[in-house]
Amino acid sequence: VLTTFCLNMDCVGALCSQSKISLFGIDNDFSFNIYENFSPPDIQCMINAVRFHPKQNLLAYATTSGAYTLHANDTNAARSSGLKLDYGNISCIAAGEKWMGFATHNKLSVVPWNDQEIVSHRRHKANLNAISFLANDRYIVAADVKGEIIVHNCETHILSSTFENYINQASINHLDATPNRINWLIACNDAGFVYLFDITREKTLYYDYTHSAPANSCAFNPMHSSLFVSCGLDKNILIHDLNRRKIAHTLRTKHPLSAVKYLPRSDKHILAASTNGHIHIYDTRQLSKPLRETFVANCILSVDIHSKIRYSSLLQNAASAAADKEAEAKQD
Repeated sequence: VLTTFCLNMDCVGALCSQSKISLFGIDNDFSFNIYENFSPPDIQCMINAVRFHPKQNLLAYATTSGAYTLHANDTNAARSSGLKLDYGNISCIAAGEKWMGFATHNKLSVVPWNDQEIVSHRRHKANLNAISFLANDRYIVAADVKGEIIVHNCETHILSSTFENYINQASINHLDATPNRINWLIACNDAGFVYLFDITREKTLYYDYTHSAPANSCAFNPMHSSLFVSCGLDKNILIHDLNRRKIAHTLRTKHPLSAVKYLPRSDKHILAASTNGHIHIYDTRQLSKPLRETFVANCILSVDIHSKIRYSSLLQNAASAAADKEAEAKQD
């Protein structure tokens, strides 16, 4: 059991704080290790969000002066050559296998990876605050500061459905989808409400208002679509059980929370980031204290964890490259 537990911790992620992006690894002893810090080409801009490609080693990030893509393990070269996708203040970004989506004020745009050509765009009534792909990139969902949610078809470029006038509608802060149920979408808002929507039936399947302050982030369990997690400025992490339609666990932290993610190969381990720069790693079977708590930056606005890349593999590749370089130097 211990071996499986450790292997599930091995992953790579990215976080942004003000004008800096940090790439981090979580290893088998639950350590949180930042192995690269970098800033975008425009060092005066602020970074709003980071997202990994679901399978490739690509990172997209949104800033107040545009959106960029780069190879996550080649940041030194990418600082000057990363692809800039759009000018202007990009408030949020989404990463699918085929497409990348980004929002500028009230405009939603979809582009292929490694291409500047916009293939689809749509305007909202109000400024956009959160976007997410779902149904294998067939749809992109966008939510605005008034709580209206639209589902846009990336293939036909038409509006598929709209969610509005639902209970306690307010500014949406985050959206998430799961490949296990392609018609399900979760959302959280400034009123502390958390929702599950069915985009096929255009229904609200579940909502909860346990959070006593704005709910900033939510994420599906990677193995069980009946579970998802949310966090908020009330310092609470809530695990929602959709089968029992109740809160399964409540984790009380020391800090207001800005982002939350499950570790990609575990249904038990959660990473949460705070508005004052702390990272918490929890095992939901051990709720009394976090496995790891560390200060890494100032206010953390966004966190993403790659679904495939392992930190141990990066360390092995780095060690191999260093050995090859040393061998070449001895030959010279």
